[in-house]
Amino acid sequence: MIRDSSQFSVVSPHNEAMRSRRAVLLVGLAAAVLLGTLLRLGTYRQLQAGTRTRAISSDDYYHLRRARFAVEHFPRTIVFDPLMNFPSGGVAIWPPLFDLALAAPARLLHGPDAGRDALEKSAAWVPLAFAAGAIVLAGLLARRVCGDLAGVAAALFVAASPGHILWTQYGHV
Repeated sequence: MIRDSSQFSVVSPHNEAMRSRRAVLLVGLAAAVLLGTLLRLGTYRQLQAGTRTRAISSDDYYHLRRARFAVEHFPRTIVFDPLMNFPSGGVAIWPPLFDLALAAPARLLHGPDAGRDALEKSAAWVPLAFAAGAIVLAGLLARRVCGDLAGVAAALFVAASPGHILWTQYGHV
């Protein structure tokens, strides 16, 4: 005789509380990512006005220059730049990984012949992707150390932190 095992399943209050806390964590992390994304999109309309996607600062245009080179010569990027520190040239102070990350979406979507417009449009979203990852990682780290509610609080803190928003807003490449 085969017994139905469903009649013996036990739902303990501990399991329900754990599921409830996990649901709060997941909803809280999703809300933090949504809030963080919306706060960082404040520059979208301004940078999309006109025919090109613009960057926020002159440093951003230099990152785009290095990313443009990286799209064509992936995974290499400019290390020594003869156009910098004229007439001697110079070495950029930034490590190349950020510029490679800016180049990666254009390279993956359009190949080595990706144009300037494709690079600018795709690179503008990279800081937002990094921000979303940082929000989730902060939440998961705080959860591991202090619990589910602390994870949600940490994720919301990073999502709304003005310094973090400044450097990870749309177009701040």
